[in-house]
Amino acid sequence: MLRVLDQRSKTDALDSKMLSMLGCERKLTPWNTPSETMEALRFLSRERATIIKERSIEKNRNHAMTTARFEHKKAIGRFDKSDEVTKYSNRRDRKRASGINIKR
Repeated sequence: MLRVLDQRSKTDALDSKMLSMLGCERKLTPWNTPSETMEALRFLSRERATIIKERSIEKNRNHAMTTARFEHKKAIGRFDKSDEVTKYSNRRDRKRASGINIKR
């Protein structure tokens, strides 16, 4: 909207004027709170993304430790996270199994 008005400055007064013009010129739809189903879906998708990210971190760490040119046995034992990868996979499966019934 600022580009259309050729406005280069940015102050609170100019922003409020621009927003009032936007409200007058366009028909804006009011925001509605998401349903419980959508909230649950949002929560589950965020949880899934977190689990996948953590699993990738553990897989990469495990790969780095086992394929290094000079293996450090103590470090491998300390950072052997193959059980962690399994834990994240199981955690994802449990979430999927317990799942919230999402109706379409």
